[in-house]
Amino acid sequence: MVSATVSFIIFTLTYTCITHPVEADEFATKLEKYIQNLVDCKNLTGLAVTVVKWNETIYQGGFGYQTLEEKQPVTEKTLFNVGSNTKAFTSTLAADAVGRGKLQWDEPLRTVLGKDFQLQDEFRTSEATIRDLLAHKLGMPNYWGVTTAVMNFTREEIVKRFRYFPVKYGFREWFLYSNYPFVLAAATIEKATGERWEEAMYNRIYKPLGMTGARIAATMTDDDWSKTAWSYTWINNTYVKNPEKTNIRTVVEIDPAGGVFINAEDMAKWIKFHLRGGKDEKGSQLLNSAALQETYKPMMPSLSGRRIYKPKYPVDNFNPTYAMGWRNGLYRGKKPWLNETTSCDPSPWSRRRRRKRRSPINKRSQPGTTSQPNSTEYLGDYFHPGFGKLTVFLDENENLKFKFGLLLHGLLLSTSTPDTFYQQLDFPLVFRFHAPGSDFVFIRNKQGVVVGTRVFYLEYSLPPVL
Repeated sequence: MVSATVSFIIFTLTYTCITHPVEADEFATKLEKYIQNLVDCKNLTGLAVTVVKWNETIYQGGFGYQTLEEKQPVTEKTLFNVGSNTKAFTSTLAADAVGRGKLQWDEPLRTVLGKDFQLQDEFRTSEATIRDLLAHKLGMPNYWGVTTAVMNFTREEIVKRFRYFPVKYGFREWFLYSNYPFVLAAATIEKATGERWEEAMYNRIYKPLGMTGARIAATMTDDDWSKTAWSYTWINNTYVKNPEKTNIRTVVEIDPAGGVFINAEDMAKWIKFHLRGGKDEKGSQLLNSAALQETYKPMMPSLSGRRIYKPKYPVDNFNPTYAMGWRNGLYRGKKPWLNETTSCDPSPWSRRRRRKRRSPINKRSQPGTTSQPNSTEYLGDYFHPGFGKLTVFLDENENLKFKFGLLLHGLLLSTSTPDTFYQQLDFPLVFRFHAPGSDFVFIRNKQGVVVGTRVFYLEYSLPPVL
């Protein structure tokens, strides 16, 4: 049984200005003591740190292990998938295209992608720009489950199907974080420049900056994996190594949103590039400074409706707005009270009432047996115009199961609510939590016949609608 799903492999990027002169050796000693204590008390398996002050790397180091089985230490050359930090790379490629006159921040996407390109409605289609995509202005949810399923669509096919991706809010109405707009942004950059996103990452960022160890998910080799930190899930009081290589397909499909693999050494080069306003270490201007600066400007409030913000720690770490691939926040303003003790336990500053841990099971339903009476009426292929086919079937043991995409499949457990099932995922996504609100619900017509299913914020119909 999965008791917790946690990403224990963490890449921490620290930019700091030291307010009091400290000898390098003394600083390194204090920093390492602080981080090692944090690794121990948080029970982290591995972590890498790079610290940049102005234009100088003043510390790089690794803690813990790449894998617990081999006990290979994390170093400044260990690769980590930095997830959504990738979005800043894609916005930087957009700035590069703007700086070269290949693209404009505020020209409609249709101007670049052609008259056949469509979004969810005519207003979005005629007005949406790459700025809207990079600032999460489409009102589009993240589609938990769809991303991990791996639809196996090409980037071009995703662009064609984008009109069918449901939205939750009005256009430019509300900040809603999503990965797929960055896939569409990459396709737009590709169309404008004639260069694939993957090629541009290497040709316009990695190579000019000397980031020789950096990779993207789509190009990971066996040698790269041997240098990569793996994530673990806490199952039955022990760490279980997650099948990273098998699950890499979930990242490849959204590479422009989450596909960067990078080490601490190269991350320092990436930081310095931005601190220098788009110049390389020799002072050559690689990217138009004005275009790059545009990516840092606040575009949308990102507090998700919270009217009052109370930090967990007694230091400012407040991100009220989102730019393009970057979060904007407040830094400093208070005495940094974090130390070996307070970093592990924020009390007494965290006086808020502790929330009860939310059950991964929707309150409306509790898992029970593997089937309901007449479960065969649920069988069939269900279709969504944006995300394709979802199949419900009986396995050799007459258990009701589902399959969606290349990787997402599992058992459907009946609940106390008719036509509602709880998902118990199979390998390789068994470590994923069942997300609240993502029960498998079958839909009936007025005659009581099953005609569709609702799952992952989406409705699938039976028979096909494609």
